[in-house]
Amino acid sequence: MLIASRLLGGLCGLALLLPLAAPVQAQTAPPQPLDFSSLLANAQDLLLRMPDAQADGLFQALHAVSRQEQDRAALCRVLEPDGDRSLQGMSALAGRLSPESREVLANAIAEAVVIAMQNSTPAAWDRDAAEQALRANAVRAGLLHEGFSEGLVEGASSQARCQSLAWMLDVIAERPVEERVLLTRLLLAQGLAQLG
Repeated sequence: MLIASRLLGGLCGLALLLPLAAPVQAQTAPPQPLDFSSLLANAQDLLLRMPDAQADGLFQALHAVSRQEQDRAALCRVLEPDGDRSLQGMSALAGRLSPESREVLANAIAEAVVIAMQNSTPAAWDRDAAEQALRANAVRAGLLHEGFSEGLVEGASSQARCQSLAWMLDVIAERPVEERVLLTRLLLAQGLAQLG
């Protein structure tokens, strides 16, 4: 279970950082300057102030990207034990994702960050309940998908790990929105802790 949590947490944390490393696209209007170092330093605070709708939007975007085989493989490569999770690694990852997936993630993350920056009220969430929900969803995934647990053991193949991750995201996607939001907050917190 620790490996599943680490993989999902890392994936969510990476998704949050992806637009920071994405190649700059030609734009018709000059972009508003964002202080990315400040955003990273305050990521946990932004996570707490992100409304539920935007937290679920982040999960939905990540799930949509993970359903594209080539993009899922690129995301999983970064989560390998020797994966490059530096800013340069994130930039390389952004370049490997399809333009559609980059746009889906960037839009969801931009909306979440902007609204969180405007929101002064932190969201209350129960970390223990989120961890319990994560364990319950791992059990669901194991019951639904033969081979799920094989991707969670130390030394599992990259392909098995990536498939288990995709199955876990599919299971979470079917849960009620309140549970998805709770899990998204937990996984983002874990992912940001791994990256910090």
